[in-house]
Amino acid sequence: ASTAPPDNKDTRRMPIADGPQVLEETLPAIDVPATWLHGSRSRFVNIYAPEIERIRLPAGTVGPHPLRLECADGETWTHLRQHASRVGRFSGPQTQWRYWSERIRSGRVLDLGSRLVYDTRWVYNGNLAHVLQHHAATLGFVRARLGAGPGDILTILEKDAPPLTRQLLNLLGYETLETHRAVRARLVTLQQLKDVPYHLLPFAATLQPTVLPPTTVNKLFIPRRGSRRLVNEAEIREVAEAHGYTTVYMEDLPLLEQVAVMRRAGSVLAVHGAALGHFALRSVAQGDAPIDLIEILSPALVTDIFRKYVAAQGGRWRGCRGTLNSRVFRIVAESADYKSAANEDFHLDPLALEASLAPG
Repeated sequence: ASTAPPDNKDTRRMPIADGPQVLEETLPAIDVPATWLHGSRSRFVNIYAPEIERIRLPAGTVGPHPLRLECADGETWTHLRQHASRVGRFSGPQTQWRYWSERIRSGRVLDLGSRLVYDTRWVYNGNLAHVLQHHAATLGFVRARLGAGPGDILTILEKDAPPLTRQLLNLLGYETLETHRAVRARLVTLQQLKDVPYHLLPFAATLQPTVLPPTTVNKLFIPRRGSRRLVNEAEIREVAEAHGYTTVYMEDLPLLEQVAVMRRAGSVLAVHGAALGHFALRSVAQGDAPIDLIEILSPALVTDIFRKYVAAQGGRWRGCRGTLNSRVFRIVAESADYKSAANEDFHLDPLALEASLAPG
């Protein structure tokens, strides 16, 4: 079951007032339907006549999600400290230099008084899917529960933040401020246990750009130009287009057009990547169809992140895995650095794709 955003009459809304305010809530579990993952022809299926691998993925559940929303006067950590706290990493010399030069010029703390502030710097912001699934989802939840939305909350980004991150928050109506310093303000924070807050995704769709450009593309095929490219892309494109899909490179589109095509498409066939994060802004309540995603996965990066992502929003997901070779098998199965081939180009068996595109 998906977590439907509440309407404006929701009694759980927490009014903005002086002094600290806390709301504790547990969002219900998400049912993840059974589905299929198709792989390339293999002699491990039939040694005499290689056949497509058909792997049945059983139904599952993403358990209930407890969280704590707090609005209180306080001080954030610096970006340097937040970065260092993430899986034991420490910022490189360039980030440290920017922090210390900014601190020397302007002081250790940026004091914003009683301004409502949400600090985005606790997660890596160079991936658009992270921005959508973490920040847009959180801000949508805050809007639902606190009544504070675009125009009320200032979002804090790291100094020289990725342009797409800034553009996206601005498109959703949020003012941004970039700094590596600590920030003192009236802070809006959401404490939660899960790394990917699937349960919050339906709230992201309550935040939308005011105007979206028109688009008539109903079925999208999204390959990649940079890393994780299909080495036989022309062959795969031919299969996709025979099934009615239009090829679109998201790297070629302005951000607003990316949002538009991903919101309006009825079905998406795409190589795993950040572009799929745009699904967070789909809204059945605003006329968008439920998500239908066929995800093309590198054999070195098979993941169920977007399967759960789609389940949280009541859509349908199928997977199609690239051709496995002995080198990738050894890396994934035997190496401590099992993700080292995750961004490499890969081959996709067109018959595996045909199996994934088949109805049923």
